Amino acid sequence: MNFDRSISKIEEIIGYKFRDSSLLKQAFTRSSYCNEHFRRGSASPQSSEVLEFIGDSVLSTSIITRLMLEKSERYEYGLYTELGEGDFSNIKAALSNKHNLAISTEKLGLQQYLIMGEGDERLGIGKQPSVMEDLFESIIGAIYIDSDMNLEPVIASLEKMLDVSAYKGAENESKAMSQS
Repeated sequence: MNFDRSISKIEEIIGYKFRDSSLLKQAFTRSSYCNEHFRRGSASPQSSEVLEFIGDSVLSTSIITRLMLEKSERYEYGLYTELGEGDFSNIKAALSNKHNLAISTEKLGLQQYLIMGEGDERLGIGKQPSVMEDLFESIIGAIYIDSDMNLEPVIASLEKMLDVSAYKGAENESKAMSQS
């Protein structure tokens, strides 16, 4: 598969058009590919690992930002929120948990575009939930960097990529707990 031919399809799926498509390619590049094809220390492509690290934090911040926009407002005493701290925490945890990210990645079919070493391909590593979760976070990190660290495009992509049924479940659970 030629990744460069898949870029526009991936951008359509995630709802974001990259200015620098090399970031998108890096988000899909596993360390196994780099290890098999490039010498250490040479000017060669890097794997998705740093983007994954960035994406993990940006994902949490984006989810909280989106919840704040939806469930809170500023008023004369500071910040009024419809939800308590525990509710925010539960919803964020439900949306950003590894299982939900892996399911979302699989539903979108993004794992088929992974750039992996031959060993990983033979072992079917791309279908493992942890790999799909890592890919999701890497894509978020790439969008964040490409957009000059702007959360708005990240949130817009999350709304298209993330399985929000986990959010609805956590929100309903929080409401039921507060009413009892």
